[in-house]
Amino acid sequence: MTVSELKDLIEHIIGIRKSYQELLYLVYKLNDDKKKLKDYYVRPQGLVFLRGFYFPLIFTDFYQKSVSNIIRINIAEQVSRLKEELIKKLNLNYSEFTLVTNGKEMDENRYLIDYNIQKMQTIYIK
Repeated sequence: MTVSELKDLIEHIIGIRKSYQELLYLVYKLNDDKKKLKDYYVRPQGLVFLRGFYFPLIFTDFYQKSVSNIIRINIAEQVSRLKEELIKKLNLNYSEFTLVTNGKEMDENRYLIDYNIQKMQTIYIK
């Protein structure tokens, strides 16, 4: 999938015009619409953020091009809430995985904002 195709999908599902979208993955700003996601090293289980909106959008698997893989969550939510959403979308068991950011496992009782999640930061599913 290209960046443009992903932006089209976001526009179709969420209604945010492509021109207003700023997509971020790891240290990369996905700003070349012609490039494929793999050109930015986006992994199938990587998380890409749509910057500038109250509810960050987290894409768990771009290669499926599925609406069911979009999660909306407020960064003021607990990590456990994000895990619950991932369980619903990916059919995982709660104890099957942990979330990792900056090389550290995220505590389920803390809040996403406690991890100072910012522009170009990625949360991994381990």
